[in-house]
Amino acid sequence: MKTDIDAYNKKQYDDIRQYLDPYHKYTFEFNDDYATIYDKSKVICRFEYQIIGTYQRSTGIFAWAWANPLIEKSKYQILDHITKAKSEYIDKYIKHNKQANRHDIDLYHYYVSHSIFYINKDMINELIYMTLYMTRALWILPNIDNEDDSIIQYVAITKLIQIK
Repeated sequence: MKTDIDAYNKKQYDDIRQYLDPYHKYTFEFNDDYATIYDKSKVICRFEYQIIGTYQRSTGIFAWAWANPLIEKSKYQILDHITKAKSEYIDKYIKHNKQANRHDIDLYHYYVSHSIFYINKDMINELIYMTLYMTRALWILPNIDNEDDSIIQYVAITKLIQIK
């Protein structure tokens, strides 16, 4: 699974960096239909989005969007791909891939089987890469909208609708 995830992430990274720096700290503005990314006051792009989840750095707690009652289901429907596909995907993957890494599979299964869980800060990127792969989003950006950068909301770009 690691090879598939790495290949997909590399392709998505190469595609998205034509429009924006995937690791730059941007400012986001959300409305019901789309989000706008700003670099200072300059509009970088607008895109349709889905909320993936929130990571609190101080505690190491990650919460999928479905665990937050304040987020409408329509804003995290992309996660249905993960929860519906987890067992059939894992079975199919093991059957067709002789080099399946049991550790990665177990880790992925743990992540998608829990709504809220502790995750080591060194593993958060692994979770985001797995999520990008499973949802087939264009990219997942961190939205850090607090003064001390302690809480990160991960947002999936599902469709670019305007690029400056």
